[in-house]
Amino acid sequence: MIPDKVFGTDLTVACEIHDWMYANGDYPRKVSDDAFHENLRTLFDSGNVGLLGKLVAFVYYAGVRLFGSSSYKGVGSSMTQVAVE
Repeated sequence: MIPDKVFGTDLTVACEIHDWMYANGDYPRKVSDDAFHENLRTLFDSGNVGLLGKLVAFVYYAGVRLFGSSSYKGVGSSMTQVAVE
């Protein structure tokens, strides 16, 4: 399981927004992931974590880019495509 709190910074809001964007289906996956990355960076910046926060934000971002496709339900996913017979 991925922690929602790192270096004392609560990441729950960024995670919930990202999950909603994936489930909502109105946003391309890359847009959802980029927003997630930006939200994480903003949260870490507000917690004055510095470079370590940027590194963790990138690791989380890389994780959703590499492994998130099976959870994505939106634009261009196989979950939204209808087979043509």
